[in-house]
Parts: sequence; structure tokens; C-alpha cells
Amino acid sequence: MRFLGSPSVARLALTTLVALSVLPVMSGLVHAEFQGQLRVLALRDQLSANSIEDRRNAIRELAKLEEYAAIATDALLELLADPQLGSDVQKTLSAIGPTTLSKLGEQLQHADASRRVAALQCIATFGRYGRRVETSVVAALGDKEANVQVAALRVLTRLHPANSAVIPNLLQQLSHEDSQRRELAAITLREMGLRAKSTVPELAIALGDKSPRVRALTSEALGRMGPYARPALPALSALFADSDSAVWQAAASAVANTWEHPGGEAFVEPLPTLVRYLQSDNRKERTAALRACFLLPGRVVRNNLEQHVLERLSDEDTEVLRSALSVVDFQRIEGTGFATAVCRLAEHSDDDVRFLAFQALTAVKPSPEQGKAAILAGLRHAEPSTRRAAVEAAPQVCAGDADVVDALLTMLNKNEEFGSMMLSTPIVARSLSRMGDKVKEPLQRRLHDSNLDSRFGAVDALGELGRHAEPALPALAEMLDERGISNYQQSLLLNAILKIGLADNEPIARKIAAQLDADDSYDREYAVRILATEDTSLWPKLVGQISKRLDDDEERVVRTTVNALGKFGTASLPAASKLAEVAEQNGGTSLALAALKALWQIRGANNDLVYDVGYGLERAGTRAEAAELLSQIGPAAECVYAKMVAKLGMSDSRTDTFLAKALTHFPNRKQESLVAMRRAIEVSERSEVVTIATAMHTLGAPSSLLKPYVEDALHQPNDQLEQQATQLLRILENPD
Repeated sequence: MRFLGSPSVARLALTTLVALSVLPVMSGLVHAEFQGQLRVLALRDQLSANSIEDRRNAIRELAKLEEYAAIATDALLELLADPQLGSDVQKTLSAIGPTTLSKLGEQLQHADASRRVAALQCIATFGRYGRRVETSVVAALGDKEANVQVAALRVLTRLHPANSAVIPNLLQQLSHEDSQRRELAAITLREMGLRAKSTVPELAIALGDKSPRVRALTSEALGRMGPYARPALPALSALFADSDSAVWQAAASAVANTWEHPGGEAFVEPLPTLVRYLQSDNRKERTAALRACFLLPGRVVRNNLEQHVLERLSDEDTEVLRSALSVVDFQRIEGTGFATAVCRLAEHSDDDVRFLAFQALTAVKPSPEQGKAAILAGLRHAEPSTRRAAVEAAPQVCAGDADVVDALLTMLNKNEEFGSMMLSTPIVARSLSRMGDKVKEPLQRRLHDSNLDSRFGAVDALGELGRHAEPALPALAEMLDERGISNYQQSLLLNAILKIGLADNEPIARKIAAQLDADDSYDREYAVRILATEDTSLWPKLVGQISKRLDDDEERVVRTTVNALGKFGTASLPAASKLAEVAEQNGGTSLALAALKALWQIRGANNDLVYDVGYGLERAGTRAEAAELLSQIGPAAECVYAKMVAKLGMSDSRTDTFLAKALTHFPNRKQESLVAMRRAIEVSERSEVVTIATAMHTLGAPSSLLKPYVEDALHQPNDQLEQQATQLLRILENPD
């Protein structure tokens, strides 16, 4: 059937097959991929139809075919600048994937400016993958048309450009008369981070921009450059008095980010400036200085600024007090005088100040006497927001104190509003659950209370206690049989039992199993989840009953059942054939992949199962899920190795990280794997770089290759990412 490869013959074949109504018969003979190509060719012809609606429908159908639609790229590009169809064309080109980028890059040379703008807008939708045509985008900054230049700038803000050659163009835009261009240039320099450290002098000048938005973005850009931004400290400090709150907050953060040397050594040049602003008569300057202080290393505040900050916690201006309590990280600085100051503010006349003070109480570690007095006063306060803040702070400030426990138990009966339609019972219940063993017996007694709010408040609290509340299981199970309780209350009971677990109690397990046939789908789902908390001693007795939920009308219940069956591995073997049916009936969907994962957990991997999982890589909606499962399957996934390599660097970021992990299972093919990983790391966001670099290091990639990528992930606002990058960098610098 090779003759069908010709487009003209293929169209003729398609027309004939449809006319003779033999396409269903042929479907078993013609390869699925070729069927997709036939469909694309027919839809491509519709792109030239007279009717706008016909063309729009064809474009949208092509989007569903994803990679198969690549052969229609040229025809789609002709419609890219169409005001009625352009947005649909962009979505379809994005669905086809990064393979269309080279042709989009060519469109930037098109004679029609509207086509160039539309191409840039489409490139922006590809995010990090747009870096493949970054050179063409940078060239568009010099386009003769202003709207093309702006569109190119917008793309660069999405690409996080790695190419420092773009900096001169951005600096030109940073001083452009159009504020929109200055904003976009500042955003791009901010995203470049340390790669743009050479621009500090120009950014310092831009801090005086007449646009507040530009001043704020420029401050954020300097903040990303860490200690390299120190030459801009005078200009940044001057913004502490800025009339725009976003500006002085960004400036305060930037000042704090310049504090540490790369080696960890602190410097003291800004201290006099901060002290001066802390004592300023201007409210905004005091507030900005406080914000900057509490972004600094805790030891710096303790050793140099504690007394000045304590003075601000006695400030007469409530706005300053609110700001101080909002930004102070008391746990990090651990100053000796802060507990007394915060306890005093818990009795302040301003509602917001009191609320924030109770939140801060959990960090300042007051003495038992101080803390108890503040919490009890807050629980009795007339203002609902203050009572709520005291309830939430009580477990950490007064854990297990008998008087505080009694006060909280009393509040269970009231179920009052804590403001904005928020009822107190669940909040008090959560707080009680964190008070330790002293609350277990009082809560169990309340399960027999005549007050319904009190009873179900106790149910909530016991559920939050988890395994510690096992003695309450029989009473909770009895409540399931009570008449007159609502579906919502039934769900509360089941949720509490779920959190506690059944503790190998077979009679209660049987009672829960009866809920598998409940009318309410949430009750059926809860029943499956509760039974899935059991160990394998009870599971074999229940697996047949549970597996019937694979036929449930609600997909949510089916998925929960699939996950539960997989959790118990070989103990769920009797349900394997039914799981295989679920996978087959839902082929190409996330549910099918969940069923395949359960089958793998139950009976291991064979080539047929791996091929089915690999099919999930072909669809955008299941790609990351399939990649994650393949990374877990490990060496047994080698039969789809070629497909994993082909998708790496061509999909979304989550897929790339899982595929990189999967390829580490094949050290015998490391060269091919490293080539694919290199392609992926070039277009990765900073959050994925560390994971992919770790995988490359595992396969033996040289440290000199990986270090620039990992260094770029440092000094970012994500603490966890910075920690991971630092750890990997140490390994790369000291491989022994």
C-alpha cells in the first residue's frame, strides 16, 4: 500500500473509501498513523473552503490530530494573520508541537507586517521551546514596524533568553519613549537574572523612571542579581519613600537580596540607611525599611537592628504596625524582646493588628503564662476574627493546657460565624485535634452529645487526630446507622473514619463495605478509600466486592477504585482482568493510564503493557502521566526507548523531567540519552534544569557542561530550587 503515500492518490483513496462505505472495514488493515494522515489531507482541503465556519471547524479538527497535522502547517500559516481565524490557527500550530517553529521563524521575514506579528504571537505560545528561533526573534527587535518590535519584546519575556547578545537591544528599549516597551524590557532583564548582571548601571538609572510599573519591574530585575546589584543600593534605597506601594516593596526586597556575598559573608554598608528609614517621620519609609529588614539574614537583624525594630512594634501608626506584623519572620530572627511586644499587640484596639499578632504568637515563643493569658483573652474577645485567630494559634502556643482545651470544647457547641460565612466548628475541631492526647476522651464523650453541632464538631476533630483516635472507631461506625443524619453528615463520618483508618477491625470494615452500594457517589468513593487504608490481611476478603466499583457510573469512583487496587499489588490479582478491560475501554485517556499503572503494580510489566503506556506519550493530555509511569517501570520500559528519546525536549516541562529520569535506567545507551537530554535542557525552565542536569550527571555527563545550567538556577525566588541547585553544584565541583 506504499502508493497511498502520494497526497493526490491518498485524497482519491479517501474519497473512494468513503463513497463505498468500506472505511470501517479497512480500518483494521490501514495503519492508525496513515489513517490520521488521510484525515489531515481531507481537512487541509477544507482550509480553502468558501465558508468561514467550515474553515474554522477544519482548523479545530486539525488541533485534535496534534502531530499528525504537521503536513498541513503551510496551509495553516496562510491563515495565521486572518483576524477571524488567527487565534484558532495559533492553537492548532501549538498542538502540532515545536516542529512548526522553524517555519514560524521563517514567517518573521514575510513582507506582510501583520503576518510577522501573528508569527511572533504564535511563537510566544510555545514558551521555552520558542528559544529555538530566538535569533530570529531578536532580529525582529530591529524591525521597521513598531508593532513588530513590541511583539518581539513580548516573545522575549516568555522565552527567558539565554543569549546575552540580546542585552544591547533590551537596553535600547529600556530607555524608549514608549512605557510599554520599557516595561517589557525590564521584565525580560528580570527573567534573565544573573545573565544580565552587566546591566546594573543602566537599571540603576531606570529606577528613576516616571512610570511606577517600570520602577517596580526594574527593582525586581536588580533583586534577581543578588550581590551584583550593590552599586544600585543608593537608588534602590531612595525608592523607600516612593508613593507606589509596589515600588517600595520591590525596592525593599531588592536591597535584602544584595546582602549576602556568594560565599556567605555579610556586609554592613546599608545598615545606617535602614536605621535612618526605620526612624523616619514618613510612614512609607518606616514600612519599607521594616520589609527590607525582615528579608535579611536573621543574625543581621538580631545583632544590629533588633532594638530599632522593637521600637516600630510600639509605633503609634496602625498601618506601620500592620506592616511590621505582616512582614516579620519572627521565627527566623528569634529576638528576645519580640514575644512581649507581640503579646501586647494581641490586645491592641485595631482588629487587624490583633489578628496579625495572634498569627505571630506561634513564632515568637512566649512564656507559658504569657501565651495562655493572650489565648484565653482572644477566645473571649467580642470580635469574631480575633476569636478565630486565637483558636488557630492555641495548639502551638498552649498545647494541651486544660483551661484552653475546656474553652475550645465549649466553642464546639456554638458553631458561630467567624466572619464571611465561615463557621467556627471545623476551625475549632482542627485546633482541638492538634492539642494532643488530652482531648481524645472529651471528644469521644461528645459523640453522644445531644447538640448536633457539638457531635459533628467532635467527629471532625477526631478525624484530624488520625490513628490516635482509633478507640473512637466503634462509636463513629454506629453513627453511620443513625436515622435522620444528612448526606453531608454521612460524608463527615466517612471522612473521619478515612483519616483514622480501620485498624484491622473486620466488623467495621464490613460495615464500610456496605457503603460501596450507597446511592451517593461520594459515599461510594469514601468507602473505597477507607478500605484502601487497610493492610493485606483484610484486603483479599474485600477485593472482589471493591472491584465491582470498576463498573461505577462516576469516573471519579472508578479512578479511586483503580488506584486502590494498584496499591495492594498482587493481593488485587483477582481484579486484573477487569482492570485490563478498563484500560482497553478508555484507551488514550488518563484513566487508561491509571489502570495500566495498577496492572503494572499487580503483575509487573511486559512489552504489551509498556507499549500501551508508550501510546500515552503521543497525546498531550496524557504525556506527562505516561512519562512518569515509564520512569517508575524502569529498565522494563526499554521497548519504547526510541519513543522516549524522540519526545524528550519536544513536550511540556513535566514530561521532560520524567523522561530524563526514565533514561537513567539505560546506561548502556547513555550517549543517545545524553544527546536527547542536552536538547531538553537547552529549552528547560529553571525549575526543570536541576532535575535534567541530575539525570545527565547520573549518566556521566561532564561537570563543565552542566555547571552553567545549574548556576543559572541559583539566586532565584524559589528556595527549594535554590537549595537543590546548590547541592548539585557542590557535587559537580567536588565529584569525589
